Amino acid sequence: MHGTVLSIVRVRTFSMKFPVLALVALAAVAASVDNKNCRCPKPLRCHIRPRICRPCPACHCACSCQNSKERFGHCEDGWTYYKKTDACYKVYHWKNFDDAEYFCQRKAGHLVSIHSIEENKFVTELAETGVKGDTHTKATWIGLKQADWPKSKEWTWTDGTKVDYSPPWAPNQPDNHGEEHCTQLFSDIMAHKDHDYQKWNDCHCRDSMRAFVCKKKALH
Repeated sequence: MHGTVLSIVRVRTFSMKFPVLALVALAAVAASVDNKNCRCPKPLRCHIRPRICRPCPACHCACSCQNSKERFGHCEDGWTYYKKTDACYKVYHWKNFDDAEYFCQRKAGHLVSIHSIEENKFVTELAETGVKGDTHTKATWIGLKQADWPKSKEWTWTDGTKVDYSPPWAPNQPDNHGEEHCTQLFSDIMAHKDHDYQKWNDCHCRDSMRAFVCKKKALH
């Protein structure tokens, strides 16, 4: 209960030969704690002398509160947790696009979808080797694909999430050079195109890429 007056008693006190009547409020004040916040009730106002009101001592919560929105997830061994997306990521190697997506599904995820410049940087650094790529296959598959080509030119994520981040395409990309309908991320500096680092490029889905990143929901 919060600031509930349990009883009011009449007390006779004496000050300088003159009796003073005071109403003393006896109350039990309980702090309230839930899984989202720590809350104290407003302090009672006690009548300690006629026409003189003073606030009772403020309630102080001595508690440790946990906001459910601040609870972090975690991942299985070998996976990397990213707080901003509350998701787990892992790098694997050498598969074509469709085989990589199937592999990720078997791991309860999909090829990675990217929804911000921060997540793009995170995925790049996760897959980066530090060695300059000498061929286009020394890059990383991500889950962006023209799944309904040629019926539709729309790019979609294999995990079904919305394309809400403007793709950072490399210069003059995508160019659909000979039926290129899948997307690679330049996770390393390319020997012939230094400025393509962290950029995206459309590529043949059948090409086997050095790396691909799977993404799935974190555990709670």
